[in-house]
Amino acid sequence: MRFGLRTILVACPFILNSLYAEEDGHPYYLEDEIADEEDSYEDALSMNEEDQSSMQKPRDGCHSPFHKMHVGLRHTEARGVGYRSGYSTLEGFGIYDRNNYFMPFLDLRGHVFDDGKFAGNVGIGERTALFSISHFLGIYCYYDVRQDRHGLTVNQISPGIEVVGSRMEYRLNGYFPVGDAKSHKYNNSFDKFHGHHIIMKRKQRKALTGGDAEIGVHMTQSTKYDLYGAGGTYYFSASDISSWGGKARLMGRYKEYITLEASYSYDRLFHSIVQGTVAFNLPFGGKLKRRDKNCEDKNSLWFSRAAFAPQRFEIPVVKKITHKSKAINPATGKPWQVWFVNNTSHSNGTYKSPFSMLADAQNASSKNDMIYVFPGDGTTTGMDVGITLKDGQSLFGSGISHTIATTKGHLKIPRFSKTAPLITNKGSGDVVDLGNGNTVSGMNILVGSTGGTSGISTLASNIVGATIQNNIISATSAATSGIILFASGTVNVSNNFITSPNTSTVNAIGISQQGVLQLNIDHNAMIGYNSPIVIAGLITPTTASVSIQDNAVAGFGARGISVSTIEAGQISIRQNAIIGLAATTSGISIAGSTYVNLTSNQVAVGSGVTSGISVDSTALSSGATCRAILSANNVAVASGGTNGILLNTSAGNTICSSMAGNLVAPGPTNGFNLNGAGRINIDAFDDNVGSSVSITGNVSFVTPDTCGP
Repeated sequence: MRFGLRTILVACPFILNSLYAEEDGHPYYLEDEIADEEDSYEDALSMNEEDQSSMQKPRDGCHSPFHKMHVGLRHTEARGVGYRSGYSTLEGFGIYDRNNYFMPFLDLRGHVFDDGKFAGNVGIGERTALFSISHFLGIYCYYDVRQDRHGLTVNQISPGIEVVGSRMEYRLNGYFPVGDAKSHKYNNSFDKFHGHHIIMKRKQRKALTGGDAEIGVHMTQSTKYDLYGAGGTYYFSASDISSWGGKARLMGRYKEYITLEASYSYDRLFHSIVQGTVAFNLPFGGKLKRRDKNCEDKNSLWFSRAAFAPQRFEIPVVKKITHKSKAINPATGKPWQVWFVNNTSHSNGTYKSPFSMLADAQNASSKNDMIYVFPGDGTTTGMDVGITLKDGQSLFGSGISHTIATTKGHLKIPRFSKTAPLITNKGSGDVVDLGNGNTVSGMNILVGSTGGTSGISTLASNIVGATIQNNIISATSAATSGIILFASGTVNVSNNFITSPNTSTVNAIGISQQGVLQLNIDHNAMIGYNSPIVIAGLITPTTASVSIQDNAVAGFGARGISVSTIEAGQISIRQNAIIGLAATTSGISIAGSTYVNLTSNQVAVGSGVTSGISVDSTALSSGATCRAILSANNVAVASGGTNGILLNTSAGNTICSSMAGNLVAPGPTNGFNLNGAGRINIDAFDDNVGSSVSITGNVSFVTPDTCGP
């Protein structure tokens, strides 16, 4: 009887263990194998009372079907909370299970976004088995880093806590950026007009502080197929924004190897987001081991979950913020002051209640203000007495966009109408009189409606600096000129359309140099006028840099482009189209300049001209030299004209010229005329084509590159 009882006591644990260690139905496989049948009987016979007491001690341990370590590769698509593209992840996880009451783990992840940016996580934590309630408690802390845009790299500390059982999981995480959590401000842009001011907006990217909480349930109770659903809330904020949100996710896992997940979130900052994730894991190392006397417990599924990393927002959350402020005028250090004009209104010059008369804006405005004009009813009503601008003022028409300077960089004001405002002066004065540093842009200017005037002119004998661009200037038969300036400093005249009904009007653009001058005339179209572009240096010294490029000149009476007495300076005339079949002098005329570069111009003039292109040093001081580079110009002079290209010197002066690739079409008496009353030195005369070459006086061919570019 005693022998039989001892045999049953010894055999029962092995029988129970074999029942609980089913491969498909139980999460654990026993570490110790049941002894061979021939050994078990002998062990039972030899077992004494001391052996029976040892049966009550904890076993050496039992294995989970999951490994303590794994590496994985996964991809998440597409945008998420705080980022705009999908990303791929290489990750590694490992947990140390020597003591089930203190199981430290390490979680390493590296991410590459679809746009090439990087992110990463380093997490450490520990998990404590709570055998009495079949759960484990985990605490952890991650260091997250994310490469963002516009100079922002986010670093954050992310602590968390979790309680995990066989069916339920509870998790709470926090996210705290450290260091510089915002980018520099970028993309200055116009927002709106408000009152007399310009409201601008600037963007900035900021890392958000926040946290999330989640509760999840394992709907299956198997280590082979795990279907898990979870939901929770999150909150993120920065200094000027914040939002609560909600998130739900559904995950399916096959053993340790394959995981699929779909999630949905919504908040008022990032709105609706749907994401999908696929992951592949490669486990290695030993199996996760439980070390307590009840390791064969059927409810020990919860312990296997320690083989996986905690769920959290692994990508630091970044939000683009828009800041709005008044645009500051760098000339004053104060907000731009804007006076609005619309001849259909009748109020105080604000955006919503513009002045009805242009003169009201002139009277109300101060230096460095902006006057912004709407087309109104399309007539000159209220716009017919001209305007005199104060120093630093801008006169803008609403039919085009404008770029202004602010203390935060340049700002583009969009167009507010389809057409430009029409302005004129019904008296005998100019339509627009300039002060120093004015800008006139986007205006439709009618010149000389009743008297001999100019469209844009200088009231004083000299101004310093001006910008005249994107205007339509239409002269009547009574007008004097389109643009006439006595100027120094930097003057830009570009993208204007300037017309006259006949060639009696003097100049489309006339500039008289009054000091050191930086002049740019480009991309203008001029029809009519006697001499459309005339540049004259009237004082000594006459230092200047003049660039005349990409202009179209047609229908003029005398000279297309004329530059004279710019002695100390550089003249560049390039890629202009000049057509003047009624011209009586020349297409391009340069006189009294020490350096001129004429390149790739197209000149077509009539039979009465002296030359298509002429360079004349007769106005230079005695002993001066003019360097003249003529390259790739095409010149057509009608039959009866005198010269295609003319170089002319007076006694005591020199022209040193490089001439290459010029084409003079048949027609003039001389294709090329080199008239050296003084001295003409030619260091290159290559690939030129002309009907004839006339050489008179002191002309020499000198060593190449003597004249230089």
